[in-house]
Amino acid sequence: MDRDGRTDMDRDGRTDGQTADRERKSRSLTELESLDDDSKLALFLLKLYCDPNCFQRPHIDTLPKSFPTIPTHFSDDDLFLLEGTVVYGMAMQMRIQTEILYESVVEFLIKNFPTEFKAELVTIERLFWAISLITSRAFLVQIDKKSSQSVPSEIANMEVDSTSYQLTCIAPFADFANHSITPTITSLFFDNEKKCLVLRIDPDSNSCITAGEELTLKYGNLENWELFLYYGFVIENNPYDKINIDLEIPDSNSMDLIVKKALFFDLLNDVFSYSQFITEKGISNSLLYSMRLIVSDENELENVTLKNVASLMNSIVSKRNELQVLASLKQLVSALLKNFENSNGPSEVGNWSVDSSSGCHLDTVKTQTQIYT
Repeated sequence: MDRDGRTDMDRDGRTDGQTADRERKSRSLTELESLDDDSKLALFLLKLYCDPNCFQRPHIDTLPKSFPTIPTHFSDDDLFLLEGTVVYGMAMQMRIQTEILYESVVEFLIKNFPTEFKAELVTIERLFWAISLITSRAFLVQIDKKSSQSVPSEIANMEVDSTSYQLTCIAPFADFANHSITPTITSLFFDNEKKCLVLRIDPDSNSCITAGEELTLKYGNLENWELFLYYGFVIENNPYDKINIDLEIPDSNSMDLIVKKALFFDLLNDVFSYSQFITEKGISNSLLYSMRLIVSDENELENVTLKNVASLMNSIVSKRNELQVLASLKQLVSALLKNFENSNGPSEVGNWSVDSSSGCHLDTVKTQTQIYT
């Protein structure tokens, strides 16, 4: 009893338990509003899944019932086989995020909206299903603010110069289109007047498309690990595949030399970068210039300044420097290829050579791996 003679009832006639429950609901609703578009769309898919008579039901019934080839749906044992790869780390992170979403939001919806979110249907597995539907089939469309009849309030009130905004959506039939490096559908946009998603074929390629030919989309300039993680497949000879390399200034350098190199990297990050990669096209200029700087010794950098370092690293610094660059690159790639010794495909380091006039060359670096057949 408080000093006004009240018991555990608050001034609105609610008990402490009811007030606490109301506060929990308020916090959960606030969390809902702060969710990203993908999470909101996933929750909407769960609601549609529970409604056998919803308008979107015919489309819902055509969607995949499961995603056995997407890593987040693997058994723990199967996923563990990918340990040490980017896919493993990302898949584990996505699993954790999905579990948090279920515990913090979906369970609240099941408890407070049991008709819309049926407990027996809205399981954690069903949330994983909804998330995978979005990552593998959704489109990010551009909407014109001026001609759009309904603009989300949080976007309409933003003080930005942009006249359009982007929304994640799932479009029936369009989501059947498969991925291709050379797609027949070359552009995708939202028609504000007709209120529909338009898939456009390049007029110049019309003569090449025959009746019955598959219409394909390009999901993006995606490496195989990205295609595997989000879509559950890989493609042979993917031109966007690359080997990522993280460069470091050797600890064996003197402190003055380490500081000098670090300043060049930090102040000229448009020329030099610690984060590099090798593609099937070979070694990029950025990697070559950065490696030349990394392996430079005191004498080679004695008269080098911010004004001339870029132009100096653009050509051979010295025979010693170029040989060291070649040896370092070979060591890096050889170490990476050891990861593929047990793969079904060949792995080889190609012909390495140094030419005094043209510098360091890697004639072939081939890594062919077969993850799943």
